[in-house]
Amino acid sequence: MSFNPIGDGAAYPLTSCFHHMSALRCLQIESCDLTDRFLDDHISPVLKRRRLEDLRIGFNEFTCSSLKSWMHVLDFSCLKYLSLQGLSNDRLVSILCSSIQTVGGCQLIELELSHCNLTDSCVEKLVFALEYTPDLKKLFLKNNIRLGIDSVAALLTFCRTKCVHIEELNFFGCALTQSDTKDNERCVESLRSFLEWSKSLQKLSFSFNRQHNDPTWIPSLSDVWITGHDNGGIVKQPTEYQLILSTPSCS
Repeated sequence: MSFNPIGDGAAYPLTSCFHHMSALRCLQIESCDLTDRFLDDHISPVLKRRRLEDLRIGFNEFTCSSLKSWMHVLDFSCLKYLSLQGLSNDRLVSILCSSIQTVGGCQLIELELSHCNLTDSCVEKLVFALEYTPDLKKLFLKNNIRLGIDSVAALLTFCRTKCVHIEELNFFGCALTQSDTKDNERCVESLRSFLEWSKSLQKLSFSFNRQHNDPTWIPSLSDVWITGHDNGGIVKQPTEYQLILSTPSCS
């Protein structure tokens, strides 16, 4: 069961419904122009008793204080799908990671952090939180234009070392660039090591910076992907600066 109200005015009937729906598992309220008042006045008092499995609250006007409230009322031992896309806040990742790390047995399978204006330092914090999300399969980081190619390497390396069998990583629209000359080699080797360790990764999407990219990235990553899947990997280039690596099951 899910709801999709439009605007804060919809909070009143929605909250009334919550009191009679103990089996609520899915709440989708993205792009509804909601503010902190929606959460503080109507949702927090009842949401804490719900064992939500799917929550999507992106593209709303929630402040840092409200994000803390959201994370406080969620039960990460039940939550499997979480979308915070479009919530551009400097402390978003810190708040999320802190909540994940304080809960034993986090069940997250899919995490959506696209359009959040993330930086490489945000990804560094997220990487350490992945140790507490062993079941994570899909991570979406689309349209975070300040991320560098080393963020890809960091995620792949950590997933391998901590046995996170990730299936999809999406960096589309991120304009990936390098912070030093070793980034290309680091990313290629991280992908190669991951594929040698596990065949779980089914889709990996990139967008590279047009002005500041290494022309060897795309052919190097493509070769590693194809070789790592016994020549069965699929390589697509929608544009000169985009790359989608996938398996037949995802094509």
